Amino acid sequence: MAATSSCLTSSRELFESLTLAQTGKIEHFPIVLFGSPYWKGLLGWLEEHVLAGGAIAPDDLKLMTLTDDPEEAAEMATRPLPVHIDEPREQTGEPKADAR
Repeated sequence: MAATSSCLTSSRELFESLTLAQTGKIEHFPIVLFGSPYWKGLLGWLEEHVLAGGAIAPDDLKLMTLTDDPEEAAEMATRPLPVHIDEPREQTGEPKADAR
């Protein structure tokens, strides 16, 4: 999947793909973010707030690759990944009320 800055649909599809890959509901496939000026703010927010809040694991951020090179994006988006999930991960999300 290659996500660009073209519209909100790309963002929605990006998060759907990440959630399915994160939880092992689908086999992992390349998720390429094209255009660092557009995506850097979102990636920073994910690290500073979502990861720091424990809603995702550090490896979840590795599900995405960021590039500004169209040829590299095309190569990455079509490259098979050697990722195999033996067991779906437990859902992550908002901390439970008693865990705060």
